[in-house]
Amino acid sequence: MIKEKLIPDSSFFICFFDDLEGIVIESERFDFIAYIAKQYYVEIPEYVHYEARFQNRNHDFSSLISVVSIDDLVKDPVFFEPLRLVVDKGEFEVIVLSYFYKTTNDENFTFILDDETARKKVHLFIPLIAGNLTGTIGFISRLEQNNYISLEFKVNILKCIEQSKFRVSKKIIESTINSILMEGK
Repeated sequence: MIKEKLIPDSSFFICFFDDLEGIVIESERFDFIAYIAKQYYVEIPEYVHYEARFQNRNHDFSSLISVVSIDDLVKDPVFFEPLRLVVDKGEFEVIVLSYFYKTTNDENFTFILDDETARKKVHLFIPLIAGNLTGTIGFISRLEQNNYISLEFKVNILKCIEQSKFRVSKKIIESTINSILMEGK
């Protein structure tokens, strides 16, 4: 079976590398990223690698995560220039890489964007890839739905994220946890 590609923005990694620091011990945070990289084919653009500061981490993810240059993949970067003006560089590269896969008939991928503006721009300007888009919280829910993590782990990690400095609406986390609790009744 071919692994699904996962193309996360740096916010996904920063959530687990930095934002959960002091809430979840480092080895558990890094083990979680390694576990995801074993379940998915994780591919990130060069700028996401830089922005998430992989080179400064105590763990080596180079054998688990593929780093790509979008310049090697995109033949007509002018098409994307208006988007470059409204989203940050890491998000831009994730969107371009996702578009590349979608237009080369590779449907087996998910990309993670947490920034609301970037997500809206995808839905508005590139709806072709919107079905492959999720956020960190949605991705964690998908992990549980696919039996990669337990329901208990999902609730625990969501509660930890809620306590962290990760920039996500508390309403989104509370709504996700409440829907889990309602399903359990």
